[in-house]
Amino acid sequence: MIGCGSDKHYKHKNWNGNGWVPSKTGWDDIGGDFKWMPTAGTWSSGNMAVWGVGNDGKMWTKNGSSGNWGSWNDMGGTFMSPPASTTWGSGGSSVGGVGTDGGMWVKTNNGNGWGGWESLGGTFWHAPPSYTTWNSGTRSIYGVGTDYGLWYKTYTGNGWGGWNSLGGVFISQVIVISRASGYMDVFGVGDNEEMWWRSYSSSGWQGWQSIGGSFASSPGAVSWGSGHMSCYGKGKDGNTYHKKWTSGSGWGSWENMGNGCKGAPAAGSWGQNHQALMCSGSDGKMKMKQWDGNQWVPSGSNWDDMGGSFVDNGA
Repeated sequence: MIGCGSDKHYKHKNWNGNGWVPSKTGWDDIGGDFKWMPTAGTWSSGNMAVWGVGNDGKMWTKNGSSGNWGSWNDMGGTFMSPPASTTWGSGGSSVGGVGTDGGMWVKTNNGNGWGGWESLGGTFWHAPPSYTTWNSGTRSIYGVGTDYGLWYKTYTGNGWGGWNSLGGVFISQVIVISRASGYMDVFGVGDNEEMWWRSYSSSGWQGWQSIGGSFASSPGAVSWGSGHMSCYGKGKDGNTYHKKWTSGSGWGSWENMGNGCKGAPAAGSWGQNHQALMCSGSDGKMKMKQWDGNQWVPSGSNWDDMGGSFVDNGA
């Protein structure tokens, strides 16, 4: 779990199988001087990286291994959005962001070190991009254009293709996840403040579908096992809402999770039928709820207090 503290340092804690390290409410200060929330990824057991755009506008990264962190590395560039990242295989990772020229920029490490910044072009709103690896050697990056529509570009082993428009009119960041190899699902809040969803499979793209609600934040989304995914958002009434999709039943109803979040929730999964929901609360502390395979812990509208003092949500 990583977040941007009120001192603009990134903070980190991890679950080691028995408890939180350094403690449930304690955090490791991993330093830096950042403008926005981080993005983070793992590529093998015990190895992870975190990226963020500093107050100098540059991208910075730090690697962690088995709880030990290296130094911050200056990756250069000049950005006007928080970054997005994706990882694959053993050591493969790529990070992207919207540059000060309004275009999308990416930098990639195929396991042998970082290449240079690559301009993908386009003209984007300042909303953060979203990035996923969804097939062997295949990854796609998404951004909300200055037309407020959703655009994406895909990398295969032959390089990057062109920009593709998925349409829509969005007032939030759009989130992409891959629930299985060959699948992509995108979520965003439309100009009618409802949550919208579109899915890609070997049959191509389905049309946009409103899954309802009334939201005042960007969405969170996660796949938490074969045939399972969830999306989240902070409602206009201040409560956080959850909706679950299963391959057998489709979308369920919106579930009120209480008013634990002051902004957009972030979601993650660590195994089949397990997921966690995290956000910064109105008191600035990190809050969390977990699905343990049978129930939410803590139950109802309650949230675990994970401590700290944060200006943005975690990763």
